[in-house]
Amino acid sequence: MEKFTLYVNATGTSLPPAVSVWDAIDAGRYPIERAEESRQLAATVAPLDCPAPALAVDAARIALERAGTAPDTVGFLSYSSVLDTGFDMWNAASYVQREIQIPPGPAVVAEINSGCTGVIVSLQLAYAQLLCAPDAEAALLVASDCFRAPEFDRWNSDTGSIYGDCGSAIVVSRRPGPLRLVELAIHTDPVIEPLIRGHEPFRTSLHLGSQPINLSQRSWDSVPDFDLEELRERLVGGPRSVIQRVTKAAGICLDDVAHVILPSLGHHILEPIYFHGLGIDPERTTFDYGRGTGHTGASDPILGIDYLLASGHLCPGDWVLAVVSGFAFLWGAALFQVC
Repeated sequence: MEKFTLYVNATGTSLPPAVSVWDAIDAGRYPIERAEESRQLAATVAPLDCPAPALAVDAARIALERAGTAPDTVGFLSYSSVLDTGFDMWNAASYVQREIQIPPGPAVVAEINSGCTGVIVSLQLAYAQLLCAPDAEAALLVASDCFRAPEFDRWNSDTGSIYGDCGSAIVVSRRPGPLRLVELAIHTDPVIEPLIRGHEPFRTSLHLGSQPINLSQRSWDSVPDFDLEELRERLVGGPRSVIQRVTKAAGICLDDVAHVILPSLGHHILEPIYFHGLGIDPERTTFDYGRGTGHTGASDPILGIDYLLASGHLCPGDWVLAVVSGFAFLWGAALFQVC
């Protein structure tokens, strides 16, 4: 099988209206101290009658139209999410397939449960599928989540970030587009998996877990089980590994990268890992853009690409690096070059 180049043809996003952190503070839902720490400004909030898969469908239609890609040419469709998609024993990717009219046939359709790393994992799977099935012309990667009560408290379930609702989609194919995918890398560290699991026992039913999810409490419960210096090194070592691998493979260094797409987390989380730990200047990242949406789960990298494509700041030859972190123990990086 002959290798080929994968291009980004288009992106699409479905972003609900944003709710200001000051509105949440005034309503007693968000402590002002955390707002000052995170420096986030707002979270996008979908209406209660708008489920996450509907946002994914909206974004997918936009991306396909922008790319000029017919649904019957899509040979791979993935749906990445962090939370429940609406039904037990169900495949949200197949719902998207039905709604955008990808016909019955050989297209691979899959849900991806790799947390916020889902889109990078999906890019690897898309490349493999298009390599193995040369008749498949394109891949469509979607991501979507709605961070709603009672399952999740977007303002307090994670003291490191506020969370925004979003649907996003990206079309990739062999056909030249505005960005060329140059390298991909994944790093996993199961040693620190307990940071997100905590000390709670495994559920015996999908509906018996404590609500809302408290990611911070899980981490606080688990941190005493680790050597703190080793833990800090692992949390910085993961993103360092994927960044070094993609830049080295491309024959460049991190300083050559014009734009860095980061997870839309709070500043106090990004600073010790990316800004101070890896020496990335916040001014060349998407941090300011992400302050207005909140952390959108697996959609963060697609939102970042969509923002940069629309910004007018990209120049031919520019390097664009997307870095993601899933569940605090999975990392991914995708290195693109502007065509």
